[in-house]
Amino acid sequence: INAEYMGVKLSMSKVSEVERAFLFWLNYLHLQEGKLTSLAALKDGVVLSRLLNNADAESFPLEGITMHTGGAAEIGVKNLKTLSSRINKFFSQSLHRGGTKDSVDCEAIASTGNTIEIIKLCERVLGVVSNCTKKDQYIDAILQLDEFTQTILMETMLKYI
Repeated sequence: INAEYMGVKLSMSKVSEVERAFLFWLNYLHLQEGKLTSLAALKDGVVLSRLLNNADAESFPLEGITMHTGGAAEIGVKNLKTLSSRINKFFSQSLHRGGTKDSVDCEAIASTGNTIEIIKLCERVLGVVSNCTKKDQYIDAILQLDEFTQTILMETMLKYI
């Protein structure tokens, strides 16, 4: 099975490697009780909203994010659209670049937990934290992970530096 990501066909094993890298990093950051076992656990936008709020509370306030979605896809879509809009604004203001080419399909994430779309969102989140004032904290977390995971995440980060 192949998946297309940014115009490039990826084998499912490559998608799994990227998913694994993001899971290791997010679990290392201890963003929630218990371990994330799948990126699909991010489909309501809550964990990533908390992460970005910790990184830059002014740009990513928790206002407008529903913390207890009860698994409702429509609430997840709203959270993800709010989060995505704030990411676009951050990129536009802080990096002087738009975010439309990197936009994510919030409906696909919230309704089905689409792994490719969640990876796109995680990459954008990594782009934010690698450019915020607390970036050393997030980069240090990556450096605590195994070399393979570091390589995947650092390659992703370079897109945003």
